[in-house]
Amino acid sequence: VHQMRVGMRRLTACTGIFPRILAPALVDDIHALRRLFESLAQVREFDVFLDGILPYIPAAALPAAERSALEVSVRLHRASALGSLRRAFDGPDLAMRAAGLDLRLRGQGWCRGDRPLDDLTLQLSASELATRRIRALHRRLLAAEPAILTDVPGWHEARKRAKKLRYAAEPLLA
Repeated sequence: VHQMRVGMRRLTACTGIFPRILAPALVDDIHALRRLFESLAQVREFDVFLDGILPYIPAAALPAAERSALEVSVRLHRASALGSLRRAFDGPDLAMRAAGLDLRLRGQGWCRGDRPLDDLTLQLSASELATRRIRALHRRLLAAEPAILTDVPGWHEARKRAKKLRYAAEPLLA
């Protein structure tokens, strides 16, 4: 579940560096896949709670009977969320969207193509275009005001920007 969420984040980060260039149909496929993959978040949250939070709650703060009832409840909710996820993944929408996305990314349907700028864009290689955008994102990250980094939310925002840059660059560098 976690790796699928990371993969979707990487896809959206990579395609997200070209916000005004991508064809509307490609953007629609990505948004539809993202909505589908958001259901992964529920399952992941239950996993994090069960494996990373519940074991560390002291017995004095949560007596055994209450801990057991809470764990059973969370596991039931997780099973329900996982069932919904399986139904979504078994349905035709995921396969159709993934196939459409694959065809567009491999062919000529990735760029809008309805503006003069698009002709210039298509003259650049994907590598050149990506390099330009990643450099611009990197400059933006480095230009973050020092005041942003004075508190936890500021550091968190800087970490998210850096992670987005990394996720966007990794598939293009592989």
